[in-house]
Amino acid sequence: MTLRQCFERYLKEVSPKKKGKETALREGKRFMQFCTNSSHEPLGNLMDKSMSKIEPHHIAEWKLNRLNHVANSSVIRDKNFLSHVFSTAKEWGYIEETPFGGKVKFNEDDDSDRERRVTEQEIEEILFILDDWDRQRKPETPREKVALLWCLCLETGMRLQEVKFLEAGELDLASGVIDLPKEKVKEKRKKSVALTEEAIRLIELGKTEGKYWFDSSKLNVSSIFSLASGKTTIDDLQFRDSRHEALTRLSEKLKPFELARQAGHRDMNRTLKYYRKTAREYGQKLRD
Repeated sequence: MTLRQCFERYLKEVSPKKKGKETALREGKRFMQFCTNSSHEPLGNLMDKSMSKIEPHHIAEWKLNRLNHVANSSVIRDKNFLSHVFSTAKEWGYIEETPFGGKVKFNEDDDSDRERRVTEQEIEEILFILDDWDRQRKPETPREKVALLWCLCLETGMRLQEVKFLEAGELDLASGVIDLPKEKVKEKRKKSVALTEEAIRLIELGKTEGKYWFDSSKLNVSSIFSLASGKTTIDDLQFRDSRHEALTRLSEKLKPFELARQAGHRDMNRTLKYYRKTAREYGQKLRD
């Protein structure tokens, strides 16, 4: 079984069963097309190679080459897809071991490898490009819906995948909480996200056709946001920067263990980095 043949079976049998299958199929086909058209690229050279002959050093070579052309986040996304293809191939009996045996390391901690703050001016610039959404009217266009999703992430610290596939049944606006099942959380455990008044207001704006949230599962959010960012004067802004900005702001209001619950952290060291005040800044509290 060659890598190309495995790709073809994977796209036919696995991708259609994924959550957000249209996106999964599109991303899978894009990745395969890229590899097919990149004869100079390490993975392109492996497309017609037997999967059992592909070793960790091939993946390492691909990773280093890919990092020369795209951001680390893109490499992580492609690696996750590729790794699952090989894991599935193992289940199908095509290979005994995958080349992703822990020998190739990727930084997958989406809220620790990047610490970019987002300014109010940058928020306004992005919202202007996203059909000049004013945070007051109900979003109608795809760009306005992306703007609402981004603002909700900025307000709550939720990840894109958590808001993109949000369902009305997960909303408890009376208590001001979103209850996410473990299947939708990166840490694979249930998480409850507390909502500010602004977050509740944003969710209310997403109410459509009698439901408390519009269907955003088919939105190509990353692409729309990336194109919008490219039309501004802003340098190096990604959708996921909303999470770091939100948690930094919430650190002014929440105690560390509360922020850890909001973020879904298991390790408090990941939470404490958001508390950046110096002794001069918090010292006054000791004297009051």
